[in-house]
Amino acid sequence: MQSSAWIELVRLIPPDKPDARVVMTENGTDINVQGILRVEKDFLVLRGRLAGSTEGGKIFFLPYDRMQYLGFRDAVKETDIQALFPDEDSLTKPLLPPAVLKSVEAQIVEKCDAIDGVKDGLMEDPRRCQIDVAGLTGLTDAQRAALKILYAATPAREGTLYPAQPMGGEGDAAGWSTWITGGGFQSTAQSPSLRFAFGTQFFKFFVFNDPSWDYRKYDYTRARRDARLAGTVLNATSPDLSAYKAKGHKLIVWHGWSDPALTALGTITYYDQVQARDPGVRDYFRTFMMPGVLHCVGGPGPDNADWTTAIVDWVENTKAPDRVIARKLAPDGTPTRTRPLCPYPQHAAYKGTGSIDDAASFVCK
Repeated sequence: MQSSAWIELVRLIPPDKPDARVVMTENGTDINVQGILRVEKDFLVLRGRLAGSTEGGKIFFLPYDRMQYLGFRDAVKETDIQALFPDEDSLTKPLLPPAVLKSVEAQIVEKCDAIDGVKDGLMEDPRRCQIDVAGLTGLTDAQRAALKILYAATPAREGTLYPAQPMGGEGDAAGWSTWITGGGFQSTAQSPSLRFAFGTQFFKFFVFNDPSWDYRKYDYTRARRDARLAGTVLNATSPDLSAYKAKGHKLIVWHGWSDPALTALGTITYYDQVQARDPGVRDYFRTFMMPGVLHCVGGPGPDNADWTTAIVDWVENTKAPDRVIARKLAPDGTPTRTRPLCPYPQHAAYKGTGSIDDAASFVCK
């Protein structure tokens, strides 16, 4: 990262916070920072102590080109990491290249695939996959730091601004490199990822009506307030579906667990909010999670299901969807794997016998 980016990031550190909340690493050595004394063009002067040492007050002259990362001991606002990623001068050079993401996904699947009782390349519920990013191999410290941010919820001044990204789908060509980290087949010099494009254009034209708006200078803790007017048109997040229920309507929502465009945890959060208001939510609203499925389609999981028949049967024949069969299709349309989709919070469980590619070998639990 260029010196200018480090300088901007250091200046974002709130002066009223305890200095020791900041940790810098220089050549693999952690420095617990107790104070930033000078911010120069090519180097930083700080007071602190080496990690593991009880002797503080040492003075460090730290050139920016020897700094590996700047981290924080406690939860941080979006503004604290704003200058880290992406780098305005190298939008075509992703911090997490596709090859690295493939390795990350392979390691995650290897460690967590069998948690659901069957080793099939899919995770029925990625939330059960508890992996410390520090244990993943083939990563730099900066890459590990970025992954920790992506796998964690985005904090706001109060609560969560955006839910975490579940593990899974990192290495697919239509996954993270296209939507999140850049370097995918739709990346351009101006728009490294689709989330970057949607996010920046949304604030420029929906929120501020200002083409010159600069995300690097924005305090995202203001996002909810600033987007309130746009939200009156765009938001569909009210958990109060009482009027909908009173009319006898039915609602089916499905979401791919590995969706890189919109985190699946957002859909789960919404369903849980509706259920908290109305314990009888299953009478008119059911959510189905699709393991290993990306945004709409794609990924290793079965991604083709007849949702039209499911909703017609529920509305016209009073047959609630207790099990919907999803299929993975070969290029010629031949099913290569079938799997039951179960109403959340249920999931498909392997019976212990039969083909793992046959829906008949699974039950909803």
